[in-house]
Amino acid sequence: MAIAMIFPIARQSMVAILRGVMAAMSRQALNADSFNEVFQAMITLKDEDGRYLRINPTLLVVPPALRALALEVLEAERLAGSASNINYKATDLLVCPYLL
Repeated sequence: MAIAMIFPIARQSMVAILRGVMAAMSRQALNADSFNEVFQAMITLKDEDGRYLRINPTLLVVPPALRALALEVLEAERLAGSASNINYKATDLLVCPYLL
């Protein structure tokens, strides 16, 4: 099963199961902080008994307009000032023209 993080959507942030894909969708602007927030929210999801669901996001899905930002978040080995990018290759990237 693919585990996707989708930026942005028109509705409120939500977690949904769509055709076998677990997805966290966010209305936030895509940047390192929002990526980390959604990633953290997904890996800490629990079931009704309080057990972790053991979700590990594997795919970031963005519209073509956010491709450059997504590449900055996921593909830059170094940030400004030579700091390591903790999100480097954290997930795969899918640019989807069907997203708004």
